[in-house]
Amino acid sequence: MTRFFFYFLVSYFLFSCDGKNENVAGQFTIEVPVDIGAGLPPTKTHYFLHRDVGIKFSEYLSSRGLVEEDVLRVEPASAILTPVTRDIKWSFVEHATIYVFNPDNVQEEFLSFRTEFVPLNVGEYLNVLPYRVDLKRLFLAPAIGLRTGLHFRGASPRTIQSVLQLKFNVVVE
Repeated sequence: MTRFFFYFLVSYFLFSCDGKNENVAGQFTIEVPVDIGAGLPPTKTHYFLHRDVGIKFSEYLSSRGLVEEDVLRVEPASAILTPVTRDIKWSFVEHATIYVFNPDNVQEEFLSFRTEFVPLNVGEYLNVLPYRVDLKRLFLAPAIGLRTGLHFRGASPRTIQSVLQLKFNVVVE
């Protein structure tokens, strides 16, 4: 009976594929500094705004031999907040969000990364999980905006200089 169930599941997944032929052509990376002041009050969300992050997405596409029409979607892949100084643990952060927005129209904002609960023993790399959202329209512009929200469970131990590295999958046919 278990074999029958296993074969049924395998055949179900094989037949349920809708025949989409999509590939990830590569990952587009953005790095921005995030400086967190010492003693920011806990139990609040603190936002770190990068209003005009210049991106060279069209140059990235041409380096891959692609044009804008080849791109189906640009979707979030990974976000990692890394301190520049050593001995920093992110245990004072309770949850994290990253929004990508159009700098010319701040109403056009998309939640792109979110980690609902950061474990107490997190370490020196804070991973923020990606949402499935298509950001292609924003990436066709020369700049995007980023709004990083960190909700603190405790005060930051000291001033922290860090780098936020964002990666986005470029999906093509």
